Order: sequence, then C-alpha cells, then structure tokens
Amino acid sequence: MTIGANFDTLPEGGIRNIYSRCPFKIEVLDGDRLLGNATAFFVENDDEWFIITNGHVVTGRHAFTRQRLGDGSPDGYPRRLRLHLPVHVELGEHDGYQPTRLSYDLYADGQPRWYVHPSLGHRCDVVALEARFYKEQKVPWHPAINRISDDRVPVMPGVPVFILGYPKGISVKLGMPIWKSGYVASEPRFPITIEQDSEAAQQQGLLDGLPAFFVDSQTRPGMSGSPIVAQYTGTWNRNDPYGTPTPDEGLQGNLGNLVRGETRSEFIGCYSGRVQSRELDAGLGICWRKDVIDTICAARLLAAHPHTESAAGGDN
Repeated sequence: MTIGANFDTLPEGGIRNIYSRCPFKIEVLDGDRLLGNATAFFVENDDEWFIITNGHVVTGRHAFTRQRLGDGSPDGYPRRLRLHLPVHVELGEHDGYQPTRLSYDLYADGQPRWYVHPSLGHRCDVVALEARFYKEQKVPWHPAINRISDDRVPVMPGVPVFILGYPKGISVKLGMPIWKSGYVASEPRFPITIEQDSEAAQQQGLLDGLPAFFVDSQTRPGMSGSPIVAQYTGTWNRNDPYGTPTPDEGLQGNLGNLVRGETRSEFIGCYSGRVQSRELDAGLGICWRKDVIDTICAARLLAAHPHTESAAGGDN
C-alpha cells in the first residue's frame, strides 16, 4: 500500500467522543459493480478481532423473508466488501492517517467467510467476519467498540440512543459517522416477534423470541450494521444499573460504584434497519442486543451459501 501526500492530522481538540472512531463505511460489490453502502464496526472476542455488520448486507437477501434485495437479479449478489479504513502514517513528531479502501472477499473457495448465530442462523440479522488484519495495525484508528468502557447504564424504554452510521453514504473527515438520535422503544430484555405474510411464514415459521428490541429513530439507507450507543443522565450504581441507589450506599463502601448526576454511554447492540413493512410504517428499527454479537463471535459458525437452491429456506 502506498501512502501519498493526502493524509489527515487531528485538528485542535482531537476527537470529542471516542465512539466516533468506531464505525466505518463499507461498499457492497458484485465484482466491480456497486450494489450499495452500509456500516460496520469492530469488536474483540477472546483476543480476536471481528467485523460486525448485518446479514442482509453480506447476503443480498432479506433476513426474514429471504427475498433478494436490490434489483433482484438472479446472478448478482454481494461477493466482496470495500472497507473505508484510515491507516496510520508516521509524520515525524505528529501522527497522521491516510484514507484507504481495502477489499474484503466474502467467499473463499466458493464458501461464505462470515459467521452466523449458532441457533438462529440467518434469522438473526447480524454477522461477524474475522479481522486479524486490523488487529495487527500498529496504531489502529478504530477501537473495538466493546472494549472502550466497562460502564453500564440503565437501558430502558425512553432512554436516548445514538445510531452511528452513514445515511445515504454521508460521512465527515477521516470517514467518521453521522450520529442519528432516537429512543429505546420497547423493553430491551423482552424478545420481539416479527409477523410475516402467510407465504413467508410457511417457509420460515413464526419469527418469535428474537434477541432484539425496537428503537424509534429516523434512519436512512446506508445505516444497516451501525453500532448503537445508549446515553443516560442521572444517578445509578454502575454494577447494578437497575437497582435503586440508597442514601447510605456510600457509607457501605460502594461509593466507587455510584454514579451521581453524570451522563455516560454504553454500547448496546447492532442496528439492522426497518426491515419489515409494519415496522417501517411505525417508524421502528431493530437493535440486536450486544450479547448476540458475543454469541456469534464465540461460536464461529460459518454460514451456508445464501444463493444455493436451498437458500430460501435454510437455517443459516
């Protein structure tokens, strides 16, 4: 890779929020043909790095109905991703970053390279791809989002969330994302049910008990695969965010766990967009919980090919 003169240095004050450095834009391609844009981010699991995005991004199929997305061409489907990743450049006393576009093949020897949920398969619209190449970066621009902080905040209906992605492909300097605001719109620990039309239901069965919750936000195409960060202001126990802090908690030696009148953030999951007509009409999007990502990365179950004859009804 050749580093040219077109590099970027950090402006005064640097990055004001570390989460701005987490997402990156991806372009979805069939050969050299651009099929669309989406969002991805890195996580770390068992000392390995993974790229996280949506299943429908890498398969070109609707996660629930399995219908082909885009123009529906039977021969065209995603075969590689183009990752927009700044690469570190040493500039004497200063550090700079060179905007780069790296190609990532989605198939090896004709088989998918992404991991799916071990029990839900494609019904969970989140996938993971190995990213050893980025772990080896000397000074990586993007941190693993699940290793930024151990803070836990109360995540409940009405709590503000931010979906960090690239609506209509829009980004700012160094490829940083747009922060789209919204709110938690359902109880996060209660699974959701997706109601399908009768034909899809006959093929897929009832999509019940999905480990996700709804968010209310005006997102746009290009934000599929975005990380979601919850933001809470108040007083709570960081180790037990859903308990009720007591006035004498500090006297019992727990003062270090008590957050008093502060605003803090927590990474809570992966956005997959308003993928059903009913949710679209209601203005609701889906957030897959972050424990889903941990499960996928730990299991490392490779997907079945999404474009074989059995793809429409397969489990993964």
